[in-house]
Amino acid sequence: MIEYKENRIYISKNKNFVSIYPHYIDNVSAIVGKNGAGKTNILDMICMRPSGRNDNNEERQRNYIDVFKKSKKDLEVEIFSYFFVYLLNDDDTTPTFVFEGNNINDYKCLIYNAKSIIDDRKIREPDYRYYHSKWWFALGCEYSSERHQFIFKEDYRDNTSCIISFRNRYSRALPNAFDMRPKDDYRISVSRRIATCTTRFLTSNIKMLLELVKHHELNMYRGNINLVIECDDYVDTDKLDEYKKSVRSFSSEQKKICSMLLSYIFFLIRTLDFSTHTKKYIENEITTLLNQSNDFNKLSGAFVECYDLIISKLRYLSIEQKLFCIDRFKVLQDFLTRYSGNISDYKIKIPLSMLDDEVLDCIKIIVDDKSTHLIDEEHFSVFNDFFEYDLTPLSDGERAYLDLFASIMEQINIDCLAGDKQSYILLFDEPEINMHPELARCFIYNLIELVKMYKGKTFQIITSTHSPFVLSDIQKDCVIFIDKKEDNNLFVFNKVDLSQTFASNIHSLLSDGFFMSNTKGQYAVETINELIKIATSENTIDDRYYNKILLIGEPLIRNKLLSFCGDNANRKKKEFYRCISSMDLSQEQINEIYRIVGGSRDDANS
Repeated sequence: MIEYKENRIYISKNKNFVSIYPHYIDNVSAIVGKNGAGKTNILDMICMRPSGRNDNNEERQRNYIDVFKKSKKDLEVEIFSYFFVYLLNDDDTTPTFVFEGNNINDYKCLIYNAKSIIDDRKIREPDYRYYHSKWWFALGCEYSSERHQFIFKEDYRDNTSCIISFRNRYSRALPNAFDMRPKDDYRISVSRRIATCTTRFLTSNIKMLLELVKHHELNMYRGNINLVIECDDYVDTDKLDEYKKSVRSFSSEQKKICSMLLSYIFFLIRTLDFSTHTKKYIENEITTLLNQSNDFNKLSGAFVECYDLIISKLRYLSIEQKLFCIDRFKVLQDFLTRYSGNISDYKIKIPLSMLDDEVLDCIKIIVDDKSTHLIDEEHFSVFNDFFEYDLTPLSDGERAYLDLFASIMEQINIDCLAGDKQSYILLFDEPEINMHPELARCFIYNLIELVKMYKGKTFQIITSTHSPFVLSDIQKDCVIFIDKKEDNNLFVFNKVDLSQTFASNIHSLLSDGFFMSNTKGQYAVETINELIKIATSENTIDDRYYNKILLIGEPLIRNKLLSFCGDNANRKKKEFYRCISSMDLSQEQINEIYRIVGGSRDDANS
């Protein structure tokens, strides 16, 4: 538990806290508030790197200077200072905290400033000038419970932890998802980066899909899911008369293989930046090679020669790169041969059950080729935009869910390859946006199950959310309820009318946890209010209003309105009977009216 007051910080263990998650989950926390309350800003504050913070500060200063020059008046720039603290490791002897903020001058009071000896160690102060110039500080510290201050650990460096923020779109101020360069982080304790909630790689999606099918009982990922890899028809066969004659004798599967390989050859001729003369030369040579091949094996070799001819004209490629391209082309040939029975109209349709590791290796080469190039500029893209893919039949919500979990696995695997990260802080900004309520209900559970595969690593999860299902998987002590005051300043609700959020009633969470005035749609509320006015008025209720009441799903409200209608109808009936009794009619006429409408003389007297 952390409290900041009177320029001191008070940290103590929450004696009432009960861990409800597996040993590899340090904690799960949530940030809850209305739209615009500042949830995303808090997540950005945690994930932003010093270079981004410094850029933001410079931009703010530039804007200030520009305005000042135009107005020629003294202006004040309001800069908000903030800090946050998180526990990096909880050793029994000396737990290490990271103390981060955006203006170290405002928080010097929280740092033990005595240049003295503590426990045989010489204590020094941080380099205040350096951190102020960066408009950010992140200090590895111990905590002094006697002074309620942090003790700066000068030589402390942490290379075993990582903060990853998953967002629906990037912010230029945040570090790129695959940017592993430390830049100015050598004096910052914890590395961090941002990742989108989608993955660039088909292999990541497939691996995640196989995991979901294998380990989780999710109805949406059951059934006949297929991977579809397709390309357009770029073939120009006007000059390939002999080729067309030869192909006629091929089997149906051999024809399909030749069609896709030939389409790729013509795709390269169209898209590569050749001169008109070079392009014409290549086309003539390819025509000759293909027309001379009269059986499938010779034609397969001719395709390799055609590809080699095209690559040889790319002067910017080294010999090693050209050999690399030819090897990749042969992988494509082998892949098409293996799945020739699944090819139809330039589409390869492969059932999920057939996607083994060998297939994934081929997909990584053929389909993920361009994505690898976008991340690693030194990687030459062989197939570029030739192939497109799809996983069918999946809905948009299922794709979004799959993409998010594939991105999580992909990001953690990046560090697993380096083998230097043991603990993670995973940040999510409203991950349930595209999810069906059932998916949102299972999100925390499935996330915990997913990271279980990473043995020896621990995870802390922090998410902003509008979902009561997500909130019901988190303890109230780990939920921050925020809003904005009239002056636009953020504040935290210390008292929320909820005894607990974990395993709580969804209606209670909606009304109290998300500050909702009503748990019904506003149009429904307005309609009910209108019906109440009509039912309690002196006017007659016709069938149109009565039928609206019958549509109300909440039994208590519906029955109460119906009782109002009954009271109204009885009142009108009595008034009618009294009116009949007061009329100058014979007893025979009055009895006939009662017989027609129902009722008796007693109704008029009651």
